[in-house]
Amino acid sequence: MRSRLATFLLFLFTSMSCWAQANKTPVKQPNAKLAKVTEASSTAFSPEEIYRSAKPSVVVVQTSRALGSGVVMLSGDRVGTWIATNAHVVAQADTVKVDVGELSVSGAVAFRDEATDVAFIKLEATQLEDFSSTRFFRLPIKTGQKVFALGAPKGLVNTFTDGIVSGVRVVEGKKLIQTTAAISPGSSGGALLNGYGELVGMTTFKVVGGEALNFAIDIEWVDQLLDALRAAEIIRLAGTKATARSLDDDFVRWLASAVTPDNKAVLAEYQRKSSEYGKNRTPEGLNSFINDLQHFADLYLSQRTVSVSAQTGTQQPARLMLVCDVKMSVKTHQLTYAIDFQAGTVNGTPAVISPTEIRYNYTNTADGITNVILDRVNGTASISSGRPVGNGPCSVSKGQAF
Repeated sequence: MRSRLATFLLFLFTSMSCWAQANKTPVKQPNAKLAKVTEASSTAFSPEEIYRSAKPSVVVVQTSRALGSGVVMLSGDRVGTWIATNAHVVAQADTVKVDVGELSVSGAVAFRDEATDVAFIKLEATQLEDFSSTRFFRLPIKTGQKVFALGAPKGLVNTFTDGIVSGVRVVEGKKLIQTTAAISPGSSGGALLNGYGELVGMTTFKVVGGEALNFAIDIEWVDQLLDALRAAEIIRLAGTKATARSLDDDFVRWLASAVTPDNKAVLAEYQRKSSEYGKNRTPEGLNSFINDLQHFADLYLSQRTVSVSAQTGTQQPARLMLVCDVKMSVKTHQLTYAIDFQAGTVNGTPAVISPTEIRYNYTNTADGITNVILDRVNGTASISSGRPVGNGPCSVSKGQAF
């Protein structure tokens, strides 16, 4: 059985787009209609050129309940085409209709992350030739940059607006791009492009009652989740049926943001192992790679436990809202943590939950990786980012015991 599995995985891994060098995102298939732009380029494209180039990569997504937009993230993968959209666009849907130009096809919702409002739709490999994937902007987005939004607000396909980046916000460790480029209902899941036609964000929501308060999810997180989703598919295939059933959407989130016990990013470790296998495509190399994959699954499953109160020994409620008064420097901040014991997450981010403490981390653009420890014995929160940042007492909303 293992030898047949190894042969199949060898074929699958060879046919898929291989991972790039260690600690880097996989190579994406660029839109052939876009000219190559280097980081040193100083001349932006005209709005007409950007619209023409990006148009084939932005689709309309329809369910029985909603209509929105989507962005083709990857169309060079032999197993299918991957489209990103917002989770609220495909809420409660397993299949969707995807329209691009005159073409209309059916796609499957492969992943949803309601916490960060990201979802992925997978189209079959036979539909590849009809889609063009986008190029990504790898440098930090800056306030004042010119940007363009492309989507289907109110069903008006290929609506193209312009504006600037009016701010970059970090909410619960995830980056949001604030822009004056106009969006409306139906724009959700659409593209936010820079002056070179590169994808910098996915348009998500606007603040009603304000002027030009539009927001997009930074594309770096979306791309990271897609990398984790594609990695999870390989790991599911490498494991047993029982293991595969346990590696759900929470596993993808964990892959995207968790760290190993020796403080290495799990996804980066996976990419490094993939790169090593890419250089040693032998049966022995494949068996070693499969064992590495199983290690990641075992690490996840060992951390995903439903916690029991250290003080009372009773079962915790499925979800809990924790409020902590954390002193940072001279100012005290009231921070909230939404804990889902069954999913093993805090604020939608995978966490390590034990009877005595809850640990999770997120990436902060200013400080890098920020670690949070919620001490369940003493009822306190400690935050660090290479150095102690703050700590303070916690209590649970609705009067429940921590």
